[in-house]
Amino acid sequence: MPVISNYRCNQAFQEHVTNFYNQFPEGITHGFICAGFLDVRGRDSCGGDSGGPLMYLNGDRWYAVGIVSFGYDCGKLGYPGGYTRVSHY
Repeated sequence: MPVISNYRCNQAFQEHVTNFYNQFPEGITHGFICAGFLDVRGRDSCGGDSGGPLMYLNGDRWYAVGIVSFGYDCGKLGYPGGYTRVSHY
């Protein structure tokens, strides 16, 4: 799943999620990773996935880089998934 810049992630959520700044007063900061396919539907984390890992394969080793945290309507076109950035903590 491709990583989306936090700038682009903020744009996606600001434009269409009315209570965005109530949930994220400072926007989506460095403590988060946004990932997903903005132009493909149905490939996303969803309800019940919260707390699960976002994994990265480097060579033959897997690394947990994120924890499923937030999103907007599972797999909705134009919205990435939001993950807590493990390296931030």
